[in-house]
Amino acid sequence: MVEQLSGWRIWRRQRFLWGVLLLGLGGFSAAFSLLMQSGSQLLSLTPPWVTQERALYTLGAIERNGALATIPLEAIAPLAKQPGVSAITTLAFSNRRLRFEEAPELEGELVFFDEQFNSVLLPAQPLKSDGVYLSHAQAAAWRYQHHPEHQRWVTIPAFKQRVLIAGVLPPSMDRVGPYKPALWLPAKLLPKLSPVQSADGLLARRLVRTMPIAIGIALTQSGFDADVAVNGLAEPGSQNDIRTIMEQKPNRLLPGFTLEPQRRADTQDCY
Repeated sequence: MVEQLSGWRIWRRQRFLWGVLLLGLGGFSAAFSLLMQSGSQLLSLTPPWVTQERALYTLGAIERNGALATIPLEAIAPLAKQPGVSAITTLAFSNRRLRFEEAPELEGELVFFDEQFNSVLLPAQPLKSDGVYLSHAQAAAWRYQHHPEHQRWVTIPAFKQRVLIAGVLPPSMDRVGPYKPALWLPAKLLPKLSPVQSADGLLARRLVRTMPIAIGIALTQSGFDADVAVNGLAEPGSQNDIRTIMEQKPNRLLPGFTLEPQRRADTQDCY
């Protein structure tokens, strides 16, 4: 009994210390859990708006600082013919002046998506193949609220035309790797980026495929071998030889859908 009373008195004298220790342990556990969640997001190979669970690979050029650079569309096309590749999609990027109603004209990032975008990436919000979409951030900056019954337009002076807004994308799509797109457009508008235009549009379509403006994303099957694909893309003397197109920067096939490879080291050289 004496020992129990003695222990009780000691605990009462030290209960403040125990309270501090327990509170500190709880705070540490919460901080550690948050850190693990943040780390998982930072190391994720896919943006949060991509729901595709099958293996994806990204094709682009690597800058000297390790950043991913865009390459020509014609350099990406051979990827679709490699063994184990089910389908590919491309994203092309460009900066252009934009004007919306009475708002001041601004410089905005454009992202062009092709018809395979939905099937390859399975985005949380599928995009219509001919739709033009505002990012959530840009819509907020312009105080734009989408109402399907009200047609509203964005003017792209360099294109010499205006485009109808089909909708506003969720906040998760405000960022695509290092890019912060203001406007998402269908790939059929890509020829508008060509510095040379013709009446039939044929020259513009050809020229835009040679411009280093895009990255490729491949949807692969379970038996896909990245090394085999790399060798196929770098076959000397063939149309698949990416080195003849981009001599200055090494092209690489990266696991996952990632536009910031400098944050990761597990890349595959294309030659």
